[in-house]
Amino acid sequence: AGYLCLRVYNPALTAPHAFGLLRENEPLPASARQRLLVITKALQHLSNGTPWRDGPQLARWLEEAQPRIQSFLQSVIEDDE
Repeated sequence: AGYLCLRVYNPALTAPHAFGLLRENEPLPASARQRLLVITKALQHLSNGTPWRDGPQLARWLEEAQPRIQSFLQSVIEDDE
């Protein structure tokens, strides 16, 4: 699950133009880029099962959400055959 986030989801979030999620002529504001970077860090922590140490409020939420996120990511990578 961590590999999927590291190689697929997080690059698309941090470079949306490169993945066709935004048009080349649509600028991404610096504040949005910064928020997306925090999201990718949180997603990577969740997928790896590592604790978040960058803020207590978000840490509590991530700790509660971690089992659900890991279950979802595992279901994405499992082969149903």
